[in-house]
Amino acid sequence: MIKHQIDMIRRLVITSCDEGPLTAADLVSQQAVWDNPGVEGYGEIFDFGGATTEEWNNLVDEYASAAAKIAHGPLGIVVRTDEQRELISSYILAREASGSNSAALIQAFDNYTDAVEWVLKVMPS
Repeated sequence: MIKHQIDMIRRLVITSCDEGPLTAADLVSQQAVWDNPGVEGYGEIFDFGGATTEEWNNLVDEYASAAAKIAHGPLGIVVRTDEQRELISSYILAREASGSNSAALIQAFDNYTDAVEWVLKVMPS
């Protein structure tokens, strides 16, 4: 399951995952957060936590295409496993293939603190 928190002061959407598989329903939930016009241009921290990604492996291209249409800032992704890191590499390639110029603003990190520091550093003021 995915949980979202909106930090209006730092202009961040903070997404965290529980242990267990991420599903297509989680993907829909993730997209829905960005339907809120109040978060347009916000950066995002996406923390995979203990989530497993088998089902998302099949959805990478679809999700990347949909995400490329969302107006958000940099995306720092916290990964804990090699499986998650491989998924993010595939996601970045899919974003580039979809014609998104924002793929350069996506980066994977091994810890939450580094992800937040990077997003805040590269996010336009």
